[in-house]
Amino acid sequence: MDYKTKYKEYLKSNHWREFRQRVLDFWSNQCALCPCLAKEVHHRHYRSLGKEVLTDCIALCRVCHERHHQSLLELRLSTLPEYKALTSERHHFYWNRYEPFRIEHEKAIDDYRFYRKPFIHAQELLWYYKKINQFDIKIEQLRKDFFNCTTTVLELDL
Repeated sequence: MDYKTKYKEYLKSNHWREFRQRVLDFWSNQCALCPCLAKEVHHRHYRSLGKEVLTDCIALCRVCHERHHQSLLELRLSTLPEYKALTSERHHFYWNRYEPFRIEHEKAIDDYRFYRKPFIHAQELLWYYKKINQFDIKIEQLRKDFFNCTTTVLELDL
């Protein structure tokens, strides 16, 4: 029996139901992160699964529980080498190529407005916008792929 199956079986046990109620009572049925009513219990770790003490778990409302797991996934995503490389490349492109050009472009617009000097930067600026957008699309696709792969592990918080 794998860990996930054991964990799901444990959540159905009488021991867990009683312990879960003790945790909710300990927290006065209030979410540990907001003033809402807590209906869920979150394991802070799984080392003592089946032998938990009150400090091993916290009471959370559904929204805070989902946010907590989402933030853990975001943290894991940020450690992936391909995610780091892509975001670093985008950051480098934005600040070293796009941003200086954007500033130059704004000056050219001002020159055009005030001095009627020719304005020729529109096509190049469009290319920069498209390049930044391509980075954003790749990063978003990587995020989607990562979250699709981890949704089955979401409740385990491994």
